[in-house]
Amino acid sequence: MAIYKDKLKELLDQAVIDIPTVPKLNGKAVMSSMLGVKEPDEQTLNNPNLRKAKGFGCFSRFKPIAEVTAEELSKRRTCGVCGQKAGHNSRTCGMALAETPPSKKQKQQDQPKRAGLRQSTRKK
Repeated sequence: MAIYKDKLKELLDQAVIDIPTVPKLNGKAVMSSMLGVKEPDEQTLNNPNLRKAKGFGCFSRFKPIAEVTAEELSKRRTCGVCGQKAGHNSRTCGMALAETPPSKKQKQQDQPKRAGLRQSTRKK
């Protein structure tokens, strides 16, 4: 039995010598060995600039009055109440707001609420 043990130990030692041990490599090292190229130490190319998604980018900045030409001013829409091209419309016109009477909602808020049941509007 001792002879068998010694022979087995010699065979295992011989197998360890014959079979080379490969060091464990990470993913980058494996790829570089497969391609035959080393990874550079410094980054020479930058990542590309990100693109905007479709549908965006059609808006431009608001130009100050000094940059706006006379032709662009004549193309602007006018207010339906006062006729000015001052950046407002008939809903937000100062003249229209001053002339209009208060709305129904404002009138209802001004009146005190009645307590109890409402009076019916049916004819008797």
